[in-house]
Amino acid sequence: MSDAMTAARERPDEDPAEEDGPAALEAAIRRRASALDAPALIALLREKLPDRAIRFRCHPSLSTRSAIVHDVEIAPDHVVVTLNLGLRSSTSPLPSYFLELLAHPRAGPALEGVLAMLDDRLLRDRVDALLPERSERLFPRAADVRRDALALARPASPLALHWLLEKVYPELGVSVRRAPVRRGMPAQDPRLGQAVLGFAALGGEAEITAPGLDAILVAEESTTWSGAPWAAEARRRLDARVLPALGDTGLHLRVILLDRQADGRLELVGASHLGFEPIVRARPPKATLLFEGRVPPT
Repeated sequence: MSDAMTAARERPDEDPAEEDGPAALEAAIRRRASALDAPALIALLREKLPDRAIRFRCHPSLSTRSAIVHDVEIAPDHVVVTLNLGLRSSTSPLPSYFLELLAHPRAGPALEGVLAMLDDRLLRDRVDALLPERSERLFPRAADVRRDALALARPASPLALHWLLEKVYPELGVSVRRAPVRRGMPAQDPRLGQAVLGFAALGGEAEITAPGLDAILVAEESTTWSGAPWAAEARRRLDARVLPALGDTGLHLRVILLDRQADGRLELVGASHLGFEPIVRARPPKATLLFEGRVPPT
C-alpha cells in the first residue's frame, strides 16, 4: 500500500491528489493556520517560503474571534496573512462613525485603502513585538544576545538542555538525565617492549566511558503532521539547532527517539528508511539512536 493510499485512509475528507509537492505544504499551512499563534505562523512561512514577501491584513468583523489568525493566502510572489486584529476588527480603537464612512459609496473605498495600508504596518509591528528577539528590526544582534544568554545558562547542564530541547521539539516529550556516554579516544599503537597497559590499543583508538547526558525524545506518532518520519525530522532539527547551540561546551551527549506508535519501520542502514507500512509491526516503543558522542565544535 502506498503512502498516498495510507494518507487517504487516515484523512478521508482530503483529496489525495493534493498530497504531493509544494501544493500539499501550502494546503496544510492554510488548513492549520488558525491553530497556530501569529509568531509561529510567521516563522513557519519564512522557513518554508523564504522567497515570498509577507503582507498583513485585517479581517473586518464586529464580533470577537477565538483565534488571532483568520486565514492565509499564498500567491506565487507573496503571502497574505489575515488576522482578527486591526483597525477594522471588533477591537478597533477607531470611533464608531468610521463604520458610516466606510459604508459611504464614494469615501468608503478610499478610506478602506488607507486603513489597509496602515494595518499592514501596524499588524507587522504587533506580530514582531510578540517575539522581539526574532526580529532584527526591533532587536539588533539577537543571535549574539541569545548565544551569550545560553552560555551563561550553562547549556551542558540537564536543566538548560531540557529547556533547549523543549523549545526545539515542542511536539515531543523530553527527558534529560546524567549518564555515561561511550567515547573513542586516540591511543598509541602497541609496540613490543614499549606498550603501556591502558595507553595502547589495536587500531590506535580506545573506547572509554565519559560522564555525559542522556536526552530521550518521546513521539506518540511515527510521523509529523506534514507526513515526514519523526526519525528524519528529529535528526534534522538536532543537526540544525541543538548541536550548534552546544558546540562550545564539549558535552558528551546521547539522544534517543522513542516512537510509541512504531508502525513497522523497515530500516536498511543507518538513517535510511523504507516505507512506514506495517509489513512487520514492531514492538512499541521503538528506540532510534539519533546521536552519541562528544558534541562537535562550531
